[in-house]
Amino acid sequence: MIRTNPFAPQIERVPLLLTLDARSFESLEGSNREEAEYLCQLCWTDAIDGLWGWEGTPIVGDIPQTELGPVENDHRTVRRIGEPKPYFIGGVTCWSQFAEWADRCRYEGVERDWFIYYASLNHFHARSGRHYLVTADNRLLSEIQEEKGWFRRGQPGTRIRSVSNALFLAGLAMKAQGQIFYEAPRPGHTVYTSKQSMYEFLARDFIEPRRRLLEALKRDGEELKDLYRSEGEALIEGIFDRVVDLLRARDRIALANGREQDAEALDEIRYDLRSMVASSTGAIDSLAVLALITFSFEVDSDARISLRLPEFRRSLKARGGSRTAETAGSLMPFMRFLWSLRNPIFHRHGLPGRTVHYVGHEPNRSEITLSPKQAALLMELVRQRGERHDSWGITNVNVQGLDPSLDPWVFTQHLASASIGAIQKLTKALADDCGAPSGGVEWNDEQRRAVRRFRWLSGFALEGR
Repeated sequence: MIRTNPFAPQIERVPLLLTLDARSFESLEGSNREEAEYLCQLCWTDAIDGLWGWEGTPIVGDIPQTELGPVENDHRTVRRIGEPKPYFIGGVTCWSQFAEWADRCRYEGVERDWFIYYASLNHFHARSGRHYLVTADNRLLSEIQEEKGWFRRGQPGTRIRSVSNALFLAGLAMKAQGQIFYEAPRPGHTVYTSKQSMYEFLARDFIEPRRRLLEALKRDGEELKDLYRSEGEALIEGIFDRVVDLLRARDRIALANGREQDAEALDEIRYDLRSMVASSTGAIDSLAVLALITFSFEVDSDARISLRLPEFRRSLKARGGSRTAETAGSLMPFMRFLWSLRNPIFHRHGLPGRTVHYVGHEPNRSEITLSPKQAALLMELVRQRGERHDSWGITNVNVQGLDPSLDPWVFTQHLASASIGAIQKLTKALADDCGAPSGGVEWNDEQRRAVRRFRWLSGFALEGR
């Protein structure tokens, strides 16, 4: 009997190694504490290997905790509590450097203690082979964004993350290995699901319920069962499928971005980005067809069925779809930019990209290049949203000899958020125009907790919710 499948090999699980800052976790309350406790519970699974720092009281047990040895020759060893004294897992060298920097910055009292603790913890973490130091300390999280200082941005070996970001990274690691742990009520007992199930749950949570959209399609005398297997039902199903496709492509780009950036990684990123653009525009076009079916007005041809076209929106508004038309109008900067990506993908050269090496940075980087027109439309969208252009990952704007380019990972985070936010707003407006009964998905307690955790693991802040 063949017990292995060469076409679907078993993947060796590689845990995400996290150093946890108990000192900042112990004061958390409410939803922030709930997030932190869930992250700690994931350390009971084989997806995450957790290790507490040496200060503070751990908020979750059964995770190894560290302790500092005495200063010997300007060096302090780091051990796991409970292990024999001759054994250690790392150390902090040149201990006096922290006091010297504190003196230079004139830190005193609590501020001095704060700096010495976090500088030494980060020193140990950076040299221990662990992936990320996770903290809830707001000052530390602020200082890693600064251009100057001990914890300054770009400092080699500084890999400090917030609890929310660590949950997102944990989610990516679990998706890469095919098991999403959403319950870990005690060590050794876990509950997991597949990526596909998680995407479907999130799509149902993000978009207006299917039942409400079907209610919007009903005509006088019709029942919901009369709409089964109809064009309207197929369009609604297609909208949810495209939201799932957006989430899947977004994660695939994030995972590709975590590998060494070469021509193969770039091609995978470009493939999934093309899929995201097609899924987003396809969902919006499906909503235009749904609006036409619902409000029944004449158009010259199928090519004129589009929420981007002023005459379509005017006809829609005249027939009673005013909220949908107005919502589509407010989304025009986004749709103009989105279609500037769509048309080259479907009809011309696609989305070019390049693998580059910037002097002073060790790894290569993948970039997606834009035309000047695409870059101008993106800048217009960013201004309309009141955001900074670099938050979307765009660089080299107005640089002679270089095309404007995008950091694909940063860009696709915003593209997915904006796309699903637009779909959510349009579906809600359409259902409201039709007077469909309001109401969300009816989750039971376990499902509601699972969906909340799926959101954390996806790092997804949905617009308008």
